[in-house]
Amino acid sequence: METISSIADKEIKSVVIDETLEVDADGSQTSASKTAEIVEAVPGKKIVVVSIVAYRVLFTFTSISFETQWKSGTTAITGKMTHNNTTPALTVMPIPEGHFRTAAGEALNLTLTDTRTGSVGMASALVDGVLTYYEE
Repeated sequence: METISSIADKEIKSVVIDETLEVDADGSQTSASKTAEIVEAVPGKKIVVVSIVAYRVLFTFTSISFETQWKSGTTAITGKMTHNNTTPALTVMPIPEGHFRTAAGEALNLTLTDTRTGSVGMASALVDGVLTYYEE
């Protein structure tokens, strides 16, 4: 069992999420995805996500169906979160112990997957918000 340390002795940091990801499904039925590095890897340290505020996915087309997933390097550390016409945004409220964390020495990445089906072409999505974290 992992020991959870006190947040009081941590330096809380924040990063603005401001990523435009172009996803091109090439007119095929296959889901296309892109990954963006949100917090750079720190050698020997884990990145512990405390909160994400106003985490939105904005689209350049009217029919949307995307999933986002947080990753430690290339390994998923959250489930897939669906964003569509009725649920484009979410807020992850602060908890001192953290919601999820990377492995030591790995970057915190966000993967955006276009889950539209049928003959679809390129789409752009803007992902924005503010993420707070600490390193341990």
